[in-house]
Order: sequence, then structure tokens, then C-alpha cells
Amino acid sequence: MSLTNEVKEHALSSGADLVGIAGIDRYENAPVMMRPQGLLPEARSVVVMALHHPDGCIEMGGDPHPQDIGPYTVQYTMNSMLDELSFRMGRFLEDAGWDALPIVSSNIWRYRGYEGLREHFAPDVSHIHAAVAAGLADFGYSGLAMTPEYGPRNRFVQVITTARLEATPLLQETLCDDCGLCRKHCLSGALTEEIDGWNEVKISGRTFRYANKNLWRCAWGEHFDIDLDLELPARVDEETILDAIEEHGQRGGEFGSCLRYCLPKHLRYFDRSYTTAPRRRKEIENPPARPRRKVMEQINGVSSVYGCEGAIMLSSDKLASCGIDPSKFLPDARSGAVVYFHLNDHIPESGRIRAACQDKANFAAYRIARILEDEGYSVVCESRIAPDDLDHMLSGTDAEGAVSVQTVFTSASLPDSDPTSAVTCSVRPDKGLKHALHDRALRSGVDLFGVAPADRLTEIAGKLRPVYANRTVLNARDRNRNFQPFDPEITEEPIEIKTPEDTLPGPESVIVLGLHYNSAPVQYAAEPPAKTVGPYVFSRYESQFLLTRYALDVVAMLESGGYRAAVSFDPLGTGGYTASVRGNLYDKFSCRFAAISAGLATITRSGIPATKNFGINQVFVAVVTDAELEADDLEIYDSCGDCQKCLQSCPVGAFRNPVQLEVDGQPVTFADRDYRRCDWDKRYFLPAESGFGVMGSPVDLHPPDEVSTEELDKGLRKHDPITKGRPSIAEKCVVVCPLGAGRA
Repeated sequence: MSLTNEVKEHALSSGADLVGIAGIDRYENAPVMMRPQGLLPEARSVVVMALHHPDGCIEMGGDPHPQDIGPYTVQYTMNSMLDELSFRMGRFLEDAGWDALPIVSSNIWRYRGYEGLREHFAPDVSHIHAAVAAGLADFGYSGLAMTPEYGPRNRFVQVITTARLEATPLLQETLCDDCGLCRKHCLSGALTEEIDGWNEVKISGRTFRYANKNLWRCAWGEHFDIDLDLELPARVDEETILDAIEEHGQRGGEFGSCLRYCLPKHLRYFDRSYTTAPRRRKEIENPPARPRRKVMEQINGVSSVYGCEGAIMLSSDKLASCGIDPSKFLPDARSGAVVYFHLNDHIPESGRIRAACQDKANFAAYRIARILEDEGYSVVCESRIAPDDLDHMLSGTDAEGAVSVQTVFTSASLPDSDPTSAVTCSVRPDKGLKHALHDRALRSGVDLFGVAPADRLTEIAGKLRPVYANRTVLNARDRNRNFQPFDPEITEEPIEIKTPEDTLPGPESVIVLGLHYNSAPVQYAAEPPAKTVGPYVFSRYESQFLLTRYALDVVAMLESGGYRAAVSFDPLGTGGYTASVRGNLYDKFSCRFAAISAGLATITRSGIPATKNFGINQVFVAVVTDAELEADDLEIYDSCGDCQKCLQSCPVGAFRNPVQLEVDGQPVTFADRDYRRCDWDKRYFLPAESGFGVMGSPVDLHPPDEVSTEELDKGLRKHDPITKGRPSIAEKCVVVCPLGAGRA
């Protein structure tokens, strides 16, 4: 099989609805800073993948008002699934021997023009342009990318690679028939006011075009959440946006009417008794009331694929007995399905853990919806069910008390069913528990698996306490909302060295899991001409998000075998946080002693863990358990030699004198660091040098000799209201390290 076919098969088997490939020659007219070669100089191809918006979520969302988005919240699930598609495709291509740069689905862009880039709201590279360049789509008048299969009801993601792949032919048909529905229903006037001619896109001798709209006006409700029922000014720009927020506050996100009301003519029909939006003609019409057995088996298997605990199907009679009218959510609904996930008593309900649980339920519900929709049934997922109604639906089932639940309503007649267990502790007698856990972790997607005895980490903690005694960190939060001036609330807290006992009472073993990310995002972070850190930021947070889910799979397997287990990204508490557009991440110093103790890593001069296979390009997480597992041997070695690039490059001078200790008799040496100075950079993104400057932040502040509460307060107040909520950081100690960036 050719690499092109392998790439397409990988995309489709991973869940993509569409996949296409663009040759690099199709970008010769793109802005220099936004063309693929600007991010990856030797790029030859771009792989573009798409997920389809379930039609019911489009047709039922945004009613009665675009800022009542309803089930259109499925877009957030789709973004997370696209991120995973991008990340996995990047790793697939790198494993095949090629450089690959996975691009995030959304949320990383420059609000304003930067250097030679004139565009506002400019992503690293445009997904809608990539979809057209890869032969998947045509432009609609509004600028949405329309496919022959789904119209604009898609979301796209892409991976730039040095692999030379066979390009997909450009789409020859024109899909937009200028019906005018997008212009008619746009409440911000973005498609009728302040239009400045056409954006023309020239690709391989063809010219595509769409309206050149004012993106600040378009973002009034869709991004800045300002009430669309207000009278908009004749000219909308950054200043009028901030003035409107200060005077009127925010109402909520918008489901863009350009998407809700758009379909190409061959797919579009109206049933105004069903929805005010046009409906999409499905390939299968009049499917049988009850789905085929194959479809039922696919649905039953979905919860296992995504690591949920189970799925419950609810017939119309069962829903009626619960007082639920499914037609309230979907006019022709006959039944529903619920996927669920519990959180055990040993895992603290941190935001990241709860989000990972909800991801499992959301992904499974979306996949069930798509299976049914492909069979011709109507579906809607992510419906807003009242908590009391949901409790009634789940009462008496194994899903009762679940922390993460997602529902699907459908026109298919699903039978009542018992919950299906997703994760079981199936242990071969000749292999044992450790082998079973290792196998489960690898099947989830983990790259590295090791085990340390809990007392090994407890011993290290005892040696570290004198190093960190009487030292504190500054924790700051913003009391204001996005797009308002930074209003810091700062507390001073001691650095507390912990032991596995703090994560789980009575621990015996610490399982450490590692997940690597591509090296290209590190190597080209902030490099010209693109000068972006977006791919690096994405790789960092996506690897941590995925690893959280994989760790929960291991926990579930241990619990099903009668053991206790809990997750920790920093079991000794010697790490910290790095800011990102998706919230604070555990930094590269977290979980390092667990990784060393489990025989997975050594430690670099900066204190970041490194492995022989991936250098410093991975994240780690620990699963503390009372299961007694065979420990792995240590693998401590000198990975740095005479190199001191990490220490010399730190823009805030955070590194101190070396710390020396022993782990099971083997010497370990790493640089101590000033947490407050380090946080000034990576957590509070005040110096421009670490990446936020190239993303458009006007702030460039270096720390004073002593980082006090007062000095941090003054610095944070200088952040720009527009950009402050989307920090993008590439730690200099990481991107200059030869073990990560691949530099000699």
C-alpha cells in the first residue's frame, strides 16, 4: 500500500468523515507567514481531515436565537476530536520517517496583524483554505468551506508534512448558488455591512472567492459574546468591541447563522414544521424503524472504544415512563442512548480529570450519533436535559451517580438495554496484572510504561524537603472575565513536597505512563517566517489531555480487579504550571521523579526528564495504586554532557546552583530553579521572548530582582484585554534543548 493510501486509511479508521491531500504547490499564492512552508520549511504535503456536524445539532441549535446555541455545543466536542485526529496523524507520519506538524483545530490565532501579516484573527494556517486546497470543499459566499457531502456542516483540521503524498484533485463543482440565506439571517450584519469586495484565492490556476467581510463585526457575538440584539455601530473594530463589553457585558456565544442556514442546492430542502433551518437530504432515505444488528453492535462497542463505563439505550416507552418527551429535543425522536463515566472516590475532582471524563462521554455520544446518521436516521446529541429529568432517566441503573453523562436522541427505535461494561481486568494467568495493565495502556495510545515502588518516591521526597524548605510560590488568578483588564488576586503558598501517600492512602506501586509528541513543533517554534508557537502549544496540551484519558483507563482496569488507584501529574509536588490557551498545564518539571523512579527517564541539567527514544518530547502521568507490582530498574545516565543551552537561554534567569541527590544509590544532579522567576515567564507570560510576543502580545516585562506580590500584580495589570485569555508559550529551556528540538 502506498503511503498516501496508508495516510487516508489511518484518517478514516481514526474517525474522520473526509480526508484529502494538498500538494505544497497549491499554496504558492498564500501569505508567506501563513503558508505551510512558513511553519515547516521542507513541507511537501498537507493532510486535511474533516468531521461532520450531526444535522440535528445544526437544525435544532440556535433556536429561537443564535445565542441560544443549544446542541450546537457539539462543536466543542468536534474540536477536541479533531485535535486528536491531528495529533495522531502527526505521530503516524513521524513514525513513518517524516517530519510532521500537527495543527490545532481552533483557539490559537493572532487577533491583529503582525509584522508582514495583515490579516486579523489569523490562525497559523487556515483550515477552510486547506479544505479547498485539498479538494474537499468550495467556498460559500460567507467564507465557509462547503463539501458536496455535507455543505458547510463540517469542521476541519490539518497536518503539514515533509512526506510527498499524492494530491487529491481540486473540486470542480461550484456549490454556493447565492441563495442569500446567510446574508438574510446574520444578526451582526457581517455579510451585508462593511463588505469590501471579494477575497480571491488562486489555487493551481483556479480562482475561488468569498466575501471580504469585517472580521471584528463577524466576531461581535460569535467570539466576543456581545448581545446581538444591541444596535451595532456603523464601523466595528477592536475599540468598539471593548467599549460594548464594558458598557453592556456579555450575553454568550453565538451559533453563526451563516452555518445554520447554509446548504448547497442539491442537499437543501425545507420542513418548517420540523425546523426553521433548511434540512440536509441524506443518502439513505426511509431507513427501517429498528437499526440493523450490525449497527446495534457498533453502538454497543462505542463506549468501550472511548473508555466509558457503559451505554444505556432507552426506548420510547422507557423515556415516557421517566416523563421524558424526546420530541422536545428532536421532532421525530423515538428513543435515546446515554453514555456515562463515574469518578472513583480516590481521584480528586480536578478540572482536568473531570474534563477527561466528560470527553469520554462526549466522544462516545458523538460517534453513536454519526453511526445512526450514516444509516439515515435523525439524531441530536449534547441535548440540554434538566438535571432532575436526567436523574430520573438514570435511576436504578449502573449509570446512577455518574459524573460525566452524554445523551443521544434519534428517530431510530432503539430497544431498552442493560449497561455494557467498557473496561474489565482480564488477566492471563501466565502473564499477570502488570502485563495486562501494560497491554491496556499501549492499546489506549501510551508510548512508555514503567513501575516504581511507592517507597522509592517516598525516600526521594525526604531528600527533597530540605531543598525546598521555606520557599513559596505566587498563585494569581484573574478576577475579571476575558476581554476586560487583568485584575489579579494573588496568594502566596509554600512549596509542599508530597509523597504517594498524599495521592492514595496505603500505596504500594506507582505506575508511570508517558506519551510523546512530534519534534517538529519544538524545532520550529517561533522560527521565521511564520514566527508562531501555536503547533508547540497544541502538541503540549493535547499530549497532556490524551494522557489524562489513558491514565483513567488504567485506573478503571485496576478498580475492576478490586484495587484502588488515583491519578497524579506531579506526585511529589516539585513541578508547576505553564499557561496555554486551554488553561494551565502541568509543566515539564512535573512527574520527573516518578518517571526516573519507574526506569523510564533520566534527568537533564535543567531538571526536565529525558528518555532515550523521545528526548524531552513527552509528558508523564502517575497512577498510584495499592496493587503490588514488580518494579522496573532505573536507567539514569548523563544525557547532557557539556551542554548548558537550557540554563543560558532562560529569559528570566530562573536556574540556580545544582541539586545533588541519590535515587537507589545512583547519583542525580539537576539545576535548582527560582519558582517565582520561572512562573513570571511560563505561567504569567510577561516576557515577549517566550512566544507570546510573536503571537501579538504587546507586553514585554522582565522580572525585578525580587518577584514580590506587588511586582507581579503590577506586571499582570499590563496585559492586553484582547490577548490575555489566549496565552501561547514555548519555554526557552525546552525549545533550545538538543534533546527536544533536534538541534546540534
